[in-house]
Order: sequence, then C-alpha cells, then structure tokens
Amino acid sequence: MAARRGQTPPAGFALDGARLRLWFAAAGSVDAEGDGAVLRLGANDEHCSAVALRAFTALACVAELGRGPALRISGRRRVARLRELIGERPSSAPLGAWPGDRTEPESVPEDEEAARPERAPRAPRRPGPEAPGQLAVAADWTPGSELTGP
Repeated sequence: MAARRGQTPPAGFALDGARLRLWFAAAGSVDAEGDGAVLRLGANDEHCSAVALRAFTALACVAELGRGPALRISGRRRVARLRELIGERPSSAPLGAWPGDRTEPESVPEDEEAARPERAPRAPRRPGPEAPGQLAVAADWTPGSELTGP
C-alpha cells in the first residue's frame, strides 16, 4: 500500500488472504483486549484509503476509515474474520500481536475443576446390519438407559 505522493493503487486493485497477511505483518496491530485491529496506510496515502476500504470490504470484512490513515476493524467477530483470512500467527511474531491471539491462556479455577463430575465410559458399539448413514442401535438399548446407568 506504500504509494508515493500522487500515485494511486492500480485500477481493479484487489486484496486476497496472502496480500492481506503481508499488509498486516508490515503495518497491522491489534488492541490489547483483542477485539480490534488496525491496518495502517502510509503517512501520505490518505488518498488511497477509500480504495483500500473497498478492497477490504470485498473480502466480506467490515472496517471503517481511521486516522493515520488506517482501516479499523472492531469487534471480536470481525477480528476473527480477519484472522481467518490472514492465517495463523507467524512464529516470529510475538504472542498477542496477531488477530485472535490470546495473551493469557484461559484457565479453570481449581474449585471448579474439582467440582466437575467424572464421565462414565461408554459401552463399545456393536456392529450391526444398518444401512449406510444410519447409526447402529444396541438390541438392549432403551431410551434414557445411558443416563440412568446399569
């Protein structure tokens, strides 16, 4: 997107996942909360922002023009769509610098972990003469039997 003053993107300029990934790697950032991202343009590229916004929107993404100039993507779903397009975080990028990264792993408090009931193992399935696409049902099965136990 770096254009010299007075230059504009070529006619029919379009983005795809690879181009968007390069743009984000070069000039993108995410909010600390992870629910927003910014794709910056060059300091003198404000005249390109409308073209960049149209190309970005063509990828089924929603953004708004921001100062700087930049495209601003806000909301977890929109950031998730951006992540879907640009792929996983490169190994050289720090954790939290890529859309959708979690800076802290989600953990379950110890008291909740201990309170979870243990699941009973399921009985093995018996092969049967079912039609393709149908599930086999054990001959001794009755509704609710898996919930009440033996």
